Amino acid sequence: MNIIQSKILNECAEIGPCMDVKAHNNLLYAIQSGRQFPCGRLCVLRPDFSVVCDYIGIGNARQIEMVENIAVITAREDGIWLFDLSKKTPAQETGQVSFS
Repeated sequence: MNIIQSKILNECAEIGPCMDVKAHNNLLYAIQSGRQFPCGRLCVLRPDFSVVCDYIGIGNARQIEMVENIAVITAREDGIWLFDLSKKTPAQETGQVSFS
């Protein structure tokens, strides 16, 4: 991600530095970790950078890849997360899901 993309995400979507960002089906998927989100966060954004939903607690995520309708997120210490993007999730209805 370059400095302009980072600035846009920070100012428009009000999210901080991201480890990785991918676009899929007209949505933007951003992984965050660090001091602000020590348990990890996947933030899903619309094209206007409004937040669709947050997934909190995905660990020390490093990379996200899209394979058809599956988001594959890797985390060194925490393994792998798979998200089915083909179905409406509870987070899209309520705005946030936390993993423990």
